[in-house]
Parts: sequence; C-alpha cells; structure tokens
Amino acid sequence: MQFGEGDYLARAKLNGRWYKSKSFSVEAAPGTVAATTTLTPNHDAELERLKAQIESQRLEMERDRQAREQRNHELQLKMLEALSSRGGNQAGPSLTGLVASVEALRNLAGNSGTLTGFKELLEITDHINALRECASR
Repeated sequence: MQFGEGDYLARAKLNGRWYKSKSFSVEAAPGTVAATTTLTPNHDAELERLKAQIESQRLEMERDRQAREQRNHELQLKMLEALSSRGGNQAGPSLTGLVASVEALRNLAGNSGTLTGFKELLEITDHINALRECASR
C-alpha cells in the first residue's frame, strides 16, 4: 500500500465544481504492525500550541480585568477622601455629581448595566452619609 493505514478524506471535483467529501479509515494489513502516522504529532503539537495561546489570552484578559477593578477602586477611594477632607460643615456633592461620577467609573470599568450603576450610586451615597456622620461627631 502506498499510503498505509489511517484516516482519509476523499473529495470529488467535476467540471470545476466540488462535490460532497467522504471520510474513511483504512486498517493495517493483517499480520503487520500498525505504524503511527506522521500527522498525529503535528496535529497534537498544533492543538497544544492553540491551547497555550488560548490560556495566554485568558490570563491577559484576567490581568486587564484586575487592572480595571484596581483603577475603579482607586478612583472611589480618592473621591471618598476628597469628600471626607471637606469637613462636616460643607454640603456634600449633588446628586448630579454623584451620577456623573458613577457613570465615569462604569465607563472605566467597562460596565454598561443601568442596574449596576444604580447600585453603585446607592453604595457611594451610603459611604458619603457614613463619612458625614463620622465628621459631625
């Protein structure tokens, strides 16, 4: 046998048109030792390379997500520090200012859900109220 045992794909072309493909397998001849095909190592190596590439991309995406979360956290801390340094006598930020701040944070973090933004706004408002209570004591 010229090509030996293995899996093959037969394709037919007639008058410039391809027709259905048919895959088939050929077993080793009786009494012979089955040889490994040369395609398997290349195929396995390609699969491993692709798996490594996917894992690398996943790790990069995770690092990017963590960096966004860290920037978001730092911005929230700076905003709260600025509010607490004002003192308890001054009026806090307006609701419009809070909404604009939350929108800016969401844009940095890549979040687009309105419910998430509303929850963030409530959390920030709770933080501001707690700081005001601490400052007034």
